[in-house]
Amino acid sequence: MYPFAKEETKEHVDASHVLPRLKYTGPYKKHIDIADYYGFRLLKPVRISKGDKENKGPTDRVAFVRTYLERGLDTCTPPVQLCYTTKAPYKQDVHFRLEIAGTDESFAEILLIKTALVILRESGFTNLRVRLNSIGRRDAAENFTREFLAHCRKNIENFHETCRHALKEDPMSLLGCTHEMCQDIIAQGPQSIGFLSEASRRHFYEILEALETFDVPYSIDNSLVGDRYSTTRTIFEIITGAPDTEPLVLAQGERYDRLAHYAGFGRKMPVAGLTLLQTQTRGKTAQERFKEYKISTTAKPKVHIVQLGPVARYGALDALETLRKASVPVSVSLANHTLSEQLAHAKQMKTPVIVIIGHKEAVENTAIIRNEDTRAQVTIPRHKIPTFLKRLKV
Repeated sequence: MYPFAKEETKEHVDASHVLPRLKYTGPYKKHIDIADYYGFRLLKPVRISKGDKENKGPTDRVAFVRTYLERGLDTCTPPVQLCYTTKAPYKQDVHFRLEIAGTDESFAEILLIKTALVILRESGFTNLRVRLNSIGRRDAAENFTREFLAHCRKNIENFHETCRHALKEDPMSLLGCTHEMCQDIIAQGPQSIGFLSEASRRHFYEILEALETFDVPYSIDNSLVGDRYSTTRTIFEIITGAPDTEPLVLAQGERYDRLAHYAGFGRKMPVAGLTLLQTQTRGKTAQERFKEYKISTTAKPKVHIVQLGPVARYGALDALETLRKASVPVSVSLANHTLSEQLAHAKQMKTPVIVIIGHKEAVENTAIIRNEDTRAQVTIPRHKIPTFLKRLKV
């Protein structure tokens, strides 16, 4: 359906060589400013084509994958972090999305959730929680579906009448059933996380560990299974509301590594994305403006954050948020985990100061501050970084 050649080995380039920097004015400016701080590059709106609507899988995800390939973003050094606005399928609502393509690491989901939490808090939402699930890769998802269907058929006489009909049309829709009699049967059935491979189990537990580190309440919800043509591994929602009331869903996200193959793009493409739902606008696309620009001297990053190891990434996120609140221009490549890639990025950005966080610094809530001019470095508590940078006149 789409005129893309099969995946070939390509020499990767920096995203700045492919994507122009865009200055945005419109209803999502605050979202984009925060996303930019966390390393997400702004794309012009992703439009849904007629071919996207005829394809398998969620229309807006198909449109993103097509746009990603059309604009040559698959030639960028992975992972590629992007944000954009898009019109919701069959509606006039305009949604804001975050995407991380080119990596199957759990940190992609972690960074999406962390960035969305900051945006939602800055938008005035409180009592935020995450509910999530994992269906694993294709084999695990198929095994779970088969066992769940067998369980439902065995108890079909005990389901509500409308659910017995749904069992024939779309068995997985029963996971979201609100009838009490059905919920009891479903609760006694198989859980998708029970079918995960060791790798998928580790992937999921890394996300849970990150949520605990961020002190974000979470719950595992077996009813979250995503789209059968695209979803792999993680599905999650950010919700708000009192624990004993019906929650309000603020954001929905998923990993959809299988979509590029199912949609006919002739390749595999690991990608995780998130949609902010309750910050949508209606009929305001005409008010959005995009203008290309070059980074001015005053807007150039003063600091580059380098993290060394999985645990250090959490410390780097904490340092990044501290600097964001202090309005210190920062460059960061959180999704990159090799030291050479991060230092090369810092050299390209010509930042005068590098903040280094390793495992030791992450555990002790400290950071190493290195002056690139003098090569002098000192270790300080992370919450004192903005004050220390002022003394350096950065």
